Amino acid sequence: MPVRGPEPLYVGLGLKSPGADLCTSLQQAASQRFDFIAIPLAADGGQGAGIAFRPSIESDRVLQAKTWNSAVVGTVSEILKPDAVEEANCCDYHCAALETELRWAAHLGLKGVLLPTPTKIDGYRYARVVNELLLAGIAESENDHSPLSLRVSASTDGWLAWSRFRMLCDHHPRLHVALEFTSDLVSSERELQRWLAEPVGYVVLHTDCFISNKHGHPVLPKKYKALLLSLFRRQVQIILFAPGSHKAGNDDADVIGPRLTYIAGLFQSLPALTQVEQFSKSHLDCLQAPLQPLKDNLESQTYELFESDPVKYAQYEEAVLSFLCERVQAGRAGPHIIMVLGAGRGRLWQLPCVLQSVPMLK
Repeated sequence: MPVRGPEPLYVGLGLKSPGADLCTSLQQAASQRFDFIAIPLAADGGQGAGIAFRPSIESDRVLQAKTWNSAVVGTVSEILKPDAVEEANCCDYHCAALETELRWAAHLGLKGVLLPTPTKIDGYRYARVVNELLLAGIAESENDHSPLSLRVSASTDGWLAWSRFRMLCDHHPRLHVALEFTSDLVSSERELQRWLAEPVGYVVLHTDCFISNKHGHPVLPKKYKALLLSLFRRQVQIILFAPGSHKAGNDDADVIGPRLTYIAGLFQSLPALTQVEQFSKSHLDCLQAPLQPLKDNLESQTYELFESDPVKYAQYEEAVLSFLCERVQAGRAGPHIIMVLGAGRGRLWQLPCVLQSVPMLK
């Protein structure tokens, strides 16, 4: 069950191995109050291209399609970074193996896919492979799942790596960020704020990024806490990784449990959405086509959307009230006649009734 709050929060458990029985791992994760799990796509040492690839599970039939779509995130092997090798043959092999794992993930129809962190060098070959697959539609699905999320740290180096990789992929809308919180944070709060303008789909929390408060409970550092609270408003999902997370339900539960409780409490501490936030939630960070209500006959639901915006009506009312108060103070006696042109079916037609309640204008 997702964490309840202003909006539901989905939290996943990161596993280094899916275990012998993936269904059992899912059940154990659910008993620990996790909504999904993140598992490697390839078996240990099973990275390879084509038939040389060995998946981490026996068959795609171990789970139903709806479970793959909603409860499993795949992680691409960390060693598959084409730019980390110099030999041409090794580079081609890594590119082919990377494509194999991503095509296997597309076949499963996973909830999402985590890409390995780019190297510090240019990263052209890695981005080229990912961009070609994105253009081929590998991240598209009927249920709008399986976006590719590039794992980068929340540091300045991570932002630069993401910015370069995204530009090489021509800002593809199906390429997101999996932001990793690690123990070696050196960025300032201003630098961390840049992530609020990026398509962050997941926040990956390692247990070593937590610190102990004066009561001995695990908490996030102040900078991480402020960033995470802001990202909560952008419907991010959380993945918790423990150093020894080989399977769900192991001894790491004592480490994961208090941190999960802290994240849930932090999320539930958010205040309720204001009227303006509720109105803009559905199209946050989305480009909108310009509407021309004086030129086109728009749909009724479009006008209803206009009416749900409280800002312009309040500002219009304040402007008219300020103007009339100035006339009264200047000695211009009433009655004052107000004509609202083009008020439509919105709240502007109620403006004269509102102004009649102001004593000095009666």
